[in-house]
Amino acid sequence: MRFDHAISDNHRFFVRVSWNKNVNVYEKRFNDANGANFFRWNKGVAIDDVYVFSPAVLLNVRYGFNRFRETNDPLSRAFVPADLGFSSSFLDQIRAIDPQRVTLPEINVGGFASLGNQGFYTIRPEVHDLNALMTHTVGSHTLRYGWGGRLYRENDFDFGKPSGSLNFGTEWTRGPLNTSGSAPLGQEFASFLLGVPTCRPVAACRLTTPAPSSRPSFRFTCRTTGRRLPT
Repeated sequence: MRFDHAISDNHRFFVRVSWNKNVNVYEKRFNDANGANFFRWNKGVAIDDVYVFSPAVLLNVRYGFNRFRETNDPLSRAFVPADLGFSSSFLDQIRAIDPQRVTLPEINVGGFASLGNQGFYTIRPEVHDLNALMTHTVGSHTLRYGWGGRLYRENDFDFGKPSGSLNFGTEWTRGPLNTSGSAPLGQEFASFLLGVPTCRPVAACRLTTPAPSSRPSFRFTCRTTGRRLPT
């Protein structure tokens, strides 16, 4: 949506506002053990102001702001790990990170598709942009000089895999010796049936601590250009 207004013959400006929303579900399979709800909201505003001081001098000032929020919410959050046979001690470790994020752990069995492979995150970046450009005609030359500044801000909250990542390989099922080679297929699934992931103890199976962050940065530019006009 755009609004234009002429204050006078020498002064005019416009304001543009934009917004949109994107909601979808992706990679939905295995009875919601995989997949996620994806949400993204975009909002932006731009202001452009032009003032003509004389036929040879004009000033253009522009400001823009844009912000979006993006959230990935795994479908596997609907699962109750206790109903699937996970021990209370394992679930207590998850609750120690955040009791609201108890969900199906990521389960990787060699030779099979993974389960619970989506993590929960929310990001909220925003950008402020301010520019001032002076155009000055001197004789047969046009000079443009000005200043630009931009501020980036970001606030992320990423849980990763808050219920851990359990990988089932052949470390516990190959034999008769632990130096024996692995079978082409089946020993990983046997480890899964026995409940012995590669990482032992289970506490070492990558329980992820959420990590919110904020990162401002600045950029300033100054540009002077000249162009010879045809005579």
